[in-house]
Amino acid sequence: MFGFLKPRAGLCCHVRSALNEHLCAACHGMAGFGGRPLALLTNYDATFWLVVASALCGAPSQAAPQACTLLPFRKVAVTAAPPRAVAVMAALNLLLLAAKLRDDVSDGEGFGRRAAGWALGPWTRRARRFLAREGFPVQAVDGLAEAQALVERRDSTLEALEAPTAGALAACFGYLGILCGGWRAEASRLGAALGRLLYLWDAVSDQEEDARRGRFNALTACAVEEASERLQAHLLAVKEALAALPLGERQALTDGVIGGLEREILGLPPIRATSDCCDCCSCCCSDQDACEACGCCCDLGECCQKCCPDNPCQRRRRSLLG
Repeated sequence: MFGFLKPRAGLCCHVRSALNEHLCAACHGMAGFGGRPLALLTNYDATFWLVVASALCGAPSQAAPQACTLLPFRKVAVTAAPPRAVAVMAALNLLLLAAKLRDDVSDGEGFGRRAAGWALGPWTRRARRFLAREGFPVQAVDGLAEAQALVERRDSTLEALEAPTAGALAACFGYLGILCGGWRAEASRLGAALGRLLYLWDAVSDQEEDARRGRFNALTACAVEEASERLQAHLLAVKEALAALPLGERQALTDGVIGGLEREILGLPPIRATSDCCDCCSCCCSDQDACEACGCCCDLGECCQKCCPDNPCQRRRRSLLG
């Protein structure tokens, strides 16, 4: 629940559209698990897990129009994710959110986080029971906040500080070996590498705010150079773990997300849009600035709608939604 596994500027419109179709599948899964209010908790972190799960379970990548969970009168393209994987994703999302709220409370966030945890209580308990029946090691996620607080009190190395999050995500991804019938070791390595990367990058991102509020930050345990080296090592481990998995057509989705995060971590600007992405930007955005403002090369942005009403992005959406 760090919020870093999201599409970024420069991502090709076809990849972005496919990610949004998986996001809509995750949103429908949250609503199906506990009603429409839970759809508001949908996020790209959980969607990333669903993308990997769908690939390993051999689900087709086609999308079909369905009514939006929040705006039923609107049609959205929803990918055909495996129903069991969608339900597990929803329950894991709730458990990870509950762990995040408990961690925030231990960091002194106060009444708001406590109230949110209390409000989610019935759904969290339902998620815990569901995952236990499915054979998921619930304690690996349920005990994350407590394990993190303990290690922050007694350890002073980045290796130790990253371990609880790495272990929790290793369990989440490793469970795909049970869910999809294979690749458990490889998926566990992906989860562990992701956990270490996200924990450390979260510390870097929150360093100034944590210092201002007097909260613990992992960077107090290391020099800036060590953190930079570890981030690059974790990025490499994530990419190697993804390459070891048979993700098929969804490889472009995971590579796009991690590639965008890598450029952000390394302080590089987003990849500039190119006209060969989907043959519509070059007609009106020769310098690509307007298209980058849209978030990707031609993500149905204003620039493309003005000059290319029949661009490939528009045709794709019309073919899906009718």
